Amino acid sequence: MFKMLRRLPLLIVAIAFFVALEPAVHTHPAGGNGAVCAVCAAGPTQLPSTAPAIPAPAAVVNVVAAQPISRQSPSIALPLASRAPPAV
Repeated sequence: MFKMLRRLPLLIVAIAFFVALEPAVHTHPAGGNGAVCAVCAAGPTQLPSTAPAIPAPAAVVNVVAAQPISRQSPSIALPLASRAPPAV
């Protein structure tokens, strides 16, 4: 187990290295089109900077019904057998 824990950071660094290196070494076949490649389509393009306009609701309605507070504890007598030893 300890050997695996020592190798885990190396695995994480190796995966991060390959993920960072992938766009630099990404190639297409000679007749391939980069427009159909998911990596090229999602790669260096700029994300949209405008957020969609969602209007706020015109009216906010809050209805809170007051619940009655009972100060008496509902105690229910359960018909359970006693677990004490029998009296002598």
